[in-house]
Amino acid sequence: GLITEGNTYTYLANLAIGNGVPAGVHSITVTVQTSDANNGNTPYDISMSQNFVVQTTATAITALAPSLQTTVAQGERGVVVSLPITFGPAGSGDITVTSVTWNMFKTATAEVVTGEYQMTPITTFPVRFSYGGTNSVSFKLDAAIGAKTGSITIRPEVVTVADANTGRDLTFLVDETANLGHFTVAGPKPVLRITGMTLSPNKVSVPQQIYTTLTVENLGAASANLLTTPIAYQFSSGATDVTSQYSLNLVTTATTQIPGYQTRSFQVQIQVKPTATTYGLISVDAGIDTTNAADGTSATSQVMDIASFTVYKGSADKASYTLTAYAPGAIEKTSQASGNNSTYQAKVELAMTSLSSVADATVSNISLAMKIGTQTVTTEYDTGTAPSTFTISAGQTKRVTWNVTALNTATKGQP
Repeated sequence: GLITEGNTYTYLANLAIGNGVPAGVHSITVTVQTSDANNGNTPYDISMSQNFVVQTTATAITALAPSLQTTVAQGERGVVVSLPITFGPAGSGDITVTSVTWNMFKTATAEVVTGEYQMTPITTFPVRFSYGGTNSVSFKLDAAIGAKTGSITIRPEVVTVADANTGRDLTFLVDETANLGHFTVAGPKPVLRITGMTLSPNKVSVPQQIYTTLTVENLGAASANLLTTPIAYQFSSGATDVTSQYSLNLVTTATTQIPGYQTRSFQVQIQVKPTATTYGLISVDAGIDTTNAADGTSATSQVMDIASFTVYKGSADKASYTLTAYAPGAIEKTSQASGNNSTYQAKVELAMTSLSSVADATVSNISLAMKIGTQTVTTEYDTGTAPSTFTISAGQTKRVTWNVTALNTATKGQP
């Protein structure tokens, strides 16, 4: 092409990237050969280089069979449905999953019953997954009180996916015959879940009682009646069962029924038995046993880890600790004139060592006394404000600092 004086010529070219090109930063060098349009003389060639990034493309995306609990009660809420999505092979690009639509139908007749269920995402969309593996998105399934009973097939209908690098649409329909999940719908029943138990204090000694509140939610449509001894529990230290060292009792029994879709709170007492010998972090697993208020059938909540606390050998006592305090001048002393007074900084180190207990100790007051020999001269010094209250744990060292001022009336000597 002809480039006239003072003008710009644009040349367009297509660059094809082969499948075998590795991802990453690449460089292209362009060399332009020119000649003088008037006399044909060939000037120097000109060239430039430009970097660009090669990104890989996601391929072979498949939704696998969704997984969920085998039985769902009419009116049950909060059933977790997990959908695995696999894509690859390794080296293909990342993907972004934006949404999933679902279809439910009766297994025997293929009657569509999607309208009897509500699917709410648990996963926050959009979500990006790395290439070459299997990842899952999760939903919460709520069944209508009038949902048809029997075997139900659940299938992800459309999975909206895009290439995370290029934004290219990769949305796909799920195979009509494969990748199906199944569950059975039964009549209404209580579906209980322990939603939490906050322990306060969460550091206890042997023996000690803890009173706390246990919150139970009924996710089912039917009311639940509590049994006489409704709580099943297990205490563990790591993988070791230490339940025999504890007891857990329901204190408040005024509420003996949990209506459908409602939450109740109960006061619970945990007793660390005097014979307990396992110390450290203890976890509590618990479930709650009830019966269906309508027909008396059993309804047991899922046993789950609801709390943890730390057990110490015994409560804090005076004989459990040694306190080491160094004389201020033995650590650091820097003199400085201040009018008729002089100041120096004194540091006192307090080190607590556990002897018979590993309980924490609260230091509530520290006093500083100044002496020359046996003579007390504290009033001849300004020791400033006493340190604030603080907690010192076993084996921990706390350093407390005073700025001490010697008044001009101070007795001479080494305090």
